Amino acid sequence: MLLNDNNNSISMTQFTIALTDKEHYQLLSLAGRLDLRSIHVNSLAVKNLPLRHTLLDCSGIDFIDSSGLGMLTSMLQRLKTEGKSMALIHVPKTIMAVLQRTRLDTLFHIVESETQALSHFG
Repeated sequence: MLLNDNNNSISMTQFTIALTDKEHYQLLSLAGRLDLRSIHVNSLAVKNLPLRHTLLDCSGIDFIDSSGLGMLTSMLQRLKTEGKSMALIHVPKTIMAVLQRTRLDTLFHIVESETQALSHFG
């Protein structure tokens, strides 16, 4: 695992998270395989998100398994418990197909862009 304080990124073999603080939200860009080997790194990166809204840019995810789905679901529930919100943006077709097959597409707010997500948050 590599943690780089200069650009707020965490990476492991085959998985990277980059955190960008925006004015009213944080953007987490995920890349690689979201699976059992990478979920603990993701959990570390999102443990104390300070802002009310979180956007997960999923454009770089090329694989997700049940552990990754569980981590996303747990993250959403934890943020909701804290009175915060989360949206998935730029979800690749292969990942969207997994979300649809598991019916998790009904749980998450999924949009194409940051602008669409922000308009939903109000």
